[in-house]
Amino acid sequence: MLNLLSTFRGSLQKPFSDATEQDIFNYLADYKEGTRDSRINHLKIFYRYLFKLEKDDQLPDCIRRIRQTPYRLKRQKGDIELWERRITRNEYQRLLDCANTIMHKAMLETLYHYGPRISELLSMNAIDVSYDGAITKVTFRESKTQAHDAVYSGRLEHLLNWSESYQPFKGIKDKPLWVDYRTNNRYASRSALTLLQRICKRAGISKRTLHDFRHSSISNDRDDGIPITHIETNHGLMHGSQMMKIYDYNKTSDYVDYLLKKNNETKPTFEAQEKQIKILEDKHEKEIRDLKIAGSILTGVVRLMLDETMQEVIKNKYPPDIYKQIIDFIKNQPEEYELLSRSLS
Repeated sequence: MLNLLSTFRGSLQKPFSDATEQDIFNYLADYKEGTRDSRINHLKIFYRYLFKLEKDDQLPDCIRRIRQTPYRLKRQKGDIELWERRITRNEYQRLLDCANTIMHKAMLETLYHYGPRISELLSMNAIDVSYDGAITKVTFRESKTQAHDAVYSGRLEHLLNWSESYQPFKGIKDKPLWVDYRTNNRYASRSALTLLQRICKRAGISKRTLHDFRHSSISNDRDDGIPITHIETNHGLMHGSQMMKIYDYNKTSDYVDYLLKKNNETKPTFEAQEKQIKILEDKHEKEIRDLKIAGSILTGVVRLMLDETMQEVIKNKYPPDIYKQIIDFIKNQPEEYELLSRSLS
């Protein structure tokens, strides 16, 4: 905010209260769409503070009619195509592997499996994680709707490892779960975004936003066949929320197609199982036949070697006890003797 006000003041060259709508348009002209929208939002907050306006009060003329780029136009332009993509399970694992600390791994795990908004994630306190042997339950204390619990079937190892063993405020009420080690205070949203960008860079993954995890979590839940009402409850959405159409990239039609395809799959029958068994038996018979052929070839080679040895014995007129010496030598090598015996049988 301070950097924004500094650059704005340099562009304005007069008091903030005297700014006109054209002044603000001129200031925003050199910024790209994403940065421009962010600065519009911060300027509105600033002017509410400057003129001591309440939430429902009308903004001053200089900023009131300036609007951020509508969401639908962003979609048409493709500017948010990057962060619309879901985080795949492979990308998630790479992010986990590139997180340096237990807390960072736990934060990624919470984001991926519960999909909280960043404000919800950072509102968690030290006592807001529990595991009953089957369900990992968390509490998000701040939300756009209301504080809510969220559950995951199973044990989230990194989150529980951090909560149960390494969290500095373990079991202390009103103390943060995510802690900035430099100040020992609650982790800030800006720090969380910077952290994610650094992890993405180490993992060799395109730049992501923290909200990508929310999109991914909801879509993954839909993939797993979880009813919409449970998804809404787990992610702090109002029942029948239109946000499901934004967050869920599978869309309802995709899920319907999936169910139809699944219902039309041929169920295993006795004939199908018999056919599969026959295929496996034929495959194993071929392998056994190949082994027998290899054994026959080996037997022929061994016999040829013995014949050549006998010719050398006769040709060079070795003493008669040479046969006994050869047999004794072979018998003193039990593994080789057993192999030779099997080969010649």
